[in-house]
Amino acid sequence: MVLNRAISSDGILMPEKLHINLFGGFCLKFNGEQIADLDSPRLQQILAYLILNRSSRQSRQYLAFQFWPDSSEKQALANLRNQLHLLRNVFPEAERYLIVDHKSLQWNTQVTSISDVAKFEVSVRQAKQVKKEKDTHQIKALKKAISLYKGPLLPEYYEDWIEHHRVRLKHAYESALQKLIELLENDRNFDEAIYYAKKFIQHDPLNETAWRWLMKLYASDNNRASALQTYRKCANVLKEEFDVRPSRDTTEVYKRLLSSSEEIDTKTIEQKINHGNQEKLIDQYQEETESLGSASEDVVEKTEKKFSPKKTENKIDYGLKEITS
Repeated sequence: MVLNRAISSDGILMPEKLHINLFGGFCLKFNGEQIADLDSPRLQQILAYLILNRSSRQSRQYLAFQFWPDSSEKQALANLRNQLHLLRNVFPEAERYLIVDHKSLQWNTQVTSISDVAKFEVSVRQAKQVKKEKDTHQIKALKKAISLYKGPLLPEYYEDWIEHHRVRLKHAYESALQKLIELLENDRNFDEAIYYAKKFIQHDPLNETAWRWLMKLYASDNNRASALQTYRKCANVLKEEFDVRPSRDTTEVYKRLLSSSEEIDTKTIEQKINHGNQEKLIDQYQEETESLGSASEDVVEKTEKKFSPKKTENKIDYGLKEITS
């Protein structure tokens, strides 16, 4: 397959650009043109593996065993050679982006390419390195990272090594959301904080901590009606999917909102929000099921019985359009 070089309006050849997206599904574009022929699942996984482990060389033997564990070493190595041959046929320019010798392979980081995962990790790292809590650069970096996360890493594949990176990046995304909401809330930028809290709920609609946080943000913005409505939406999601009620903490927040008069006691509400250590943006986010009480335990148990990991990851279209309204 021969790809045309991009040409500017004045006839000058434009720099070649390779874009690799792994969030939400595999997509490789060269000069804005998707490489549709690169549809081999195994080849996509090999490229993804090299991109995700771009900082080090990967031995051919290890890759062959990783992707063909049930084959003999000779056959597995032959399979790897065949996949590289296929790559050269469908995307000849790939030679520039790979460092290949008779023993190893590596993604060539010296040649410019754009990966959504790499950009996401850079943005998260930049946000974490900012020392000042109210630094606008931190907020900008967090927003950039969040915008790059278009969904789970390679959701169409179930290999263990992919799941490891998928969980790692998912946790980094959740921590970035939490930190950004906290910064926006501290700046009393409630409109944006509410927007990202809704985004968190879209990502994880069963996370009652996120629902309570959204209730608190509405309360801080003196919008008690929306705060109460948020509780009802949360209750509807839990009821519809798992036939359980909101946890004690969530219900207590709701009761305080009902009983509050002129001024809402957001400090008391905040005590019910246990959203983890906000400083840990990568690899240190933990599921917050402990704060959800017995109702959350019912959710987890019924989830394991009712859904596979793939189905659970994608089960977010049950009335969530209403959440963002």
